[in-house]
Amino acid sequence: MKKYNYIVIPSDILKNGLTVSELTVAVYLFSLLRRDKKNSYGMYVKVKQTTIARCCNVSKETAARALKKLLGIGIISRRIRGIKENRHLGTCSYVLPDPRKGRFFKANRTAIKLIFASGLSLLKTYLYCCLSASSDDKEQFFHSYSDIAAAVGSRRSDIISSVKCLVKMGILIKRCRKTRSGDYTENLYCLSNKKEKPPTHISKKKEANLYTRIISHYIAVVKRYFISFRKKVCESVYYFFRGGV
Repeated sequence: MKKYNYIVIPSDILKNGLTVSELTVAVYLFSLLRRDKKNSYGMYVKVKQTTIARCCNVSKETAARALKKLLGIGIISRRIRGIKENRHLGTCSYVLPDPRKGRFFKANRTAIKLIFASGLSLLKTYLYCCLSASSDDKEQFFHSYSDIAAAVGSRRSDIISSVKCLVKMGILIKRCRKTRSGDYTENLYCLSNKKEKPPTHISKKKEANLYTRIISHYIAVVKRYFISFRKKVCESVYYFFRGGV
């Protein structure tokens, strides 16, 4: 299956009043969706709660509460758990609505991984940026900190720190704008299309340093060998002239 570098998320996911942990679990479930995984109920993902908790950097109890909340508000339409041949309960399957059938926006998969690894507090701000830029082909939008704070439901100071972190991580590009009179107006934000780089070959400089280290290592080994050999020869000559064995 072809792996896309973006996640398709419903546009109304930010309007349900979800907490950061609940939003994180929902985004993680949508990141697991595949077109070929369908049954009579719809699209589904099969994953353990322990895996969800580990990948979302939350506890297992928090993940269970988040799944219960998502099931109650309809983001997860059904929860199915089969029984194995040994009569033990199997892994849960969660049925999700197809996000492409309604209004949706795209979020960069690599950026989501970076946010999950660095801090979940940046997720709401980043998703709102993706939602705002979804109507523009150039993936850019202009908003003030106050507008973003009002839309996300956070304090303006938290939005400023979140935007600074996203810009520092290279996920978001911020450009300050001025009016004709020289006053500052709304900032222009652009999404950075980060892609996971494939492993590249070693550069010539690193390769030369590697060969230098290898040669230095073998020279040191040969030097130690000759020193020990010379010591043994000297000891043998000394005992020979003294009449020893």
